[in-house]
Amino acid sequence: MAFLKISSILTLNRLQTVAACLLLIIIIFWWSVKLDVLPGLHGDEAWAGLNALKINSEGLKSLMGMNNYTGALQPLLAAVAFKLLGAGVYQLRIVGVLFNCISMLLIAYVCIKYKLIKNLYIFFLLMGQAALFIVSPRIAWEVNSLTLLFTVISFLSLFIIYNKRSNITFYALLFWIANILGSYNHVIFSSLGVALFMGLTIWMLYQDDQNFWKLTVVCGVNMINLVALFLITKYYAPLLTTHNLFEIFLLIATILLIEALLLNNITQIKIQYSVLPDWTIRVLMVLFAICFLYHHGIAFYDLLSNYKIYTHVYSWQGSIVITVLQSAWGAIILLYLAYSCYSAIINKSQYRVLAIILIVYCGILPLYTTSCSFRYYLILYVTAAIYLSLHNESNNVLSRVFKYGLLLNFCITNLILISIFQQDRALKAIEINIGNHQTETSAHFLPNKPLMDFLRDNEIDTITFFSDRYFLEQPIIFLKKLHPWTIHNGTNAIVDYDYSDNLHGGYLFQKK
Repeated sequence: MAFLKISSILTLNRLQTVAACLLLIIIIFWWSVKLDVLPGLHGDEAWAGLNALKINSEGLKSLMGMNNYTGALQPLLAAVAFKLLGAGVYQLRIVGVLFNCISMLLIAYVCIKYKLIKNLYIFFLLMGQAALFIVSPRIAWEVNSLTLLFTVISFLSLFIIYNKRSNITFYALLFWIANILGSYNHVIFSSLGVALFMGLTIWMLYQDDQNFWKLTVVCGVNMINLVALFLITKYYAPLLTTHNLFEIFLLIATILLIEALLLNNITQIKIQYSVLPDWTIRVLMVLFAICFLYHHGIAFYDLLSNYKIYTHVYSWQGSIVITVLQSAWGAIILLYLAYSCYSAIINKSQYRVLAIILIVYCGILPLYTTSCSFRYYLILYVTAAIYLSLHNESNNVLSRVFKYGLLLNFCITNLILISIFQQDRALKAIEINIGNHQTETSAHFLPNKPLMDFLRDNEIDTITFFSDRYFLEQPIIFLKKLHPWTIHNGTNAIVDYDYSDNLHGGYLFQKK
């Protein structure tokens, strides 16, 4: 009997390993198929592409991005891709696909090393059924391209630090560097560092668990780095130029070296404090949850339901049956996540520290933004996916419903993607409501070919824009630099988006 039990466990592990590999292959396929066509080039992507071309021709001038809360990593990486592969939409977007692939492989490596095959399968299933995760690597925004990588490095570094009894300096440095680069890339990433420090501090006050002291110290040092980075980018952004690049690098390296040298001494300090009663922690968790639900609850439900993301990015309109199924699934996964966090804290699960960090992150996010843009939930969703893949060990009815629901929704996701990527799909610009009275449009992601063909065929010289000039003009400028056309002096065209059914791919254009 024992032999049969061992044999069945080994067979199950092999099946889960094969399933995880298949899931990863399918995910990468949907990231890369028709990468240069769907979705259409967004204005912000075109901005990054134009800056990448400028970097290659004139060199890097500023270390800041579009504003003082984004860095220059996206255009810089695009410039490297253009140098190696030539300039183009595919090359612009391949950066995000590549770094997201690296992130998934890192997770796979650690899960295999620590024999977490079942957890890896659940994690890949959670990511593969999520429209947010399937769509975001295809859009060349700084958040989409690098958030998963820096989030994975942060969590894996802390995981390894927790499991190591000594020599944690390298992984602490890795954690700090990932958070500095991630927060430099976009300030929203610093919310993860804040949530980790606050969550671990609350956990220490809740459980008096000295095993987490070194993690709290590492995250506390990280908080100092993040505050310094925020102050510098907010008040001294003009000084962040390539002329000062060596000095900036030297300063950061010196600070990190000092922190690394002091780390072991700090972690050896024994502190005394009073443990807070259970009810205070529970009240805090409820307040964090209410704050999140008030500002982001509806938008997060929309994200989990998936179908609005497909509409927003691909102008996709599904049947009533699919919409109802996706809406029901959004409610199921949201309720299961809430129940899972509640039961982990109440029943003192081994993963309740992750539940606390997740809830703390929910409470911190509204302090960063009340805007309901889907990309701002990337860190939250990845954190939730890590938590659910680890905590989902029980075999009760709810757990089984969740697992079967994941598999069913993964199949629905693939059916939707097949319908989206089919040839000659009629498109129009669509407005959708997201979150608390926020409206988004799919117009900014419409495929550019119909418009570019019109401009090229009619040798248009100047263009009059009725609305959304930036989102129409930036892709035109970038694509024209890639493939210039002969212009006829004096020819003018009127261009706008079309929110009615038409045969022009969602555009209104007319030669004057």
